[in-house]
Amino acid sequence: MRSDARAATARVIRQKRSVLRSSLAVVYGCAREVLRTPALRVLVAAGLFVRVGAPVAFGRRLSRLDDPDAAAFARCAAGAVQACGSTAQRVGLSIGRSVVVAVIQFVISAMLVSGWRRASPPGVGAAEGFASPGPAPVRWAPGLVAATLVGVLIGLTSAAADLGRLHALVTAAIAFGWSYVAAYVLPAIAIHGKGLIGSVRAAVGVLRATWGADIFAWSGVWLVGGIASLVGQIPPLLVGWLGADYRPQVRVANLSLGVPVEVTSEVIAVAFVTAILWAVEFRRSPGRLDDAALSTVSGIELADSAAPQMGAEG
Repeated sequence: MRSDARAATARVIRQKRSVLRSSLAVVYGCAREVLRTPALRVLVAAGLFVRVGAPVAFGRRLSRLDDPDAAAFARCAAGAVQACGSTAQRVGLSIGRSVVVAVIQFVISAMLVSGWRRASPPGVGAAEGFASPGPAPVRWAPGLVAATLVGVLIGLTSAAADLGRLHALVTAAIAFGWSYVAAYVLPAIAIHGKGLIGSVRAAVGVLRATWGADIFAWSGVWLVGGIASLVGQIPPLLVGWLGADYRPQVRVANLSLGVPVEVTSEVIAVAFVTAILWAVEFRRSPGRLDDAALSTVSGIELADSAAPQMGAEG
């Protein structure tokens, strides 16, 4: 009896390892899809420049003011290593950062979708495995407006959680829930060409469609995000270890290490979710992504894929 239990445990472990390998294969494939597109490489570099340069420029401008509080907030904003400033300043900083991230993620998703659309076989429709007649052109103007609204809402919920205006658990739950849904909404805006409300509905539909996938199927992108979170904690810890006298060096470390790792994590995450939404909508893997790996991650059977359904495990 005990040997049977050990054999069953070993089978589960092998299965989870297989799911982890599939998830990492999708993460690698998404990163490769971004890197193989010159325009996306330029966009990621520009986004990194904005994320590093804007706080520094903002901080320098405020530091010229004859106001000790403004100068202190400028130093904090330039490093983004701790909460500081008045309520209005912290809310504004949170909204501004979230809008920049949301817009860049939407543009990355939209450019991926546009490239995959051009590479799709002409005339491919539902009879060949697509759930709909095929991907529609990206609607850039409505998409940018919707992405901006998504960023504003993320910034507000994040600021509310930071300021503790509501009960801590309630605020944290709202912020986490909206951020999770927003991770699907931004690619849905690019794929479906709808406004914010329609994209939220489409994102919820995808969440329902992929609910049966193994929870370990997301382990690859969680691993990338976890590493980014750990690296992001280094600058605040350095402030505590080294003291306030070393805060300028800590800001440099944050901008040169923490921000690039965070940007990389955000790019991979939005590409990962865009690939899943594409697979759910069209029942095919986009670009050069592996059919079997994406089928495992999405929890649905894709055309030309022999990957088994993982079921509601984990």
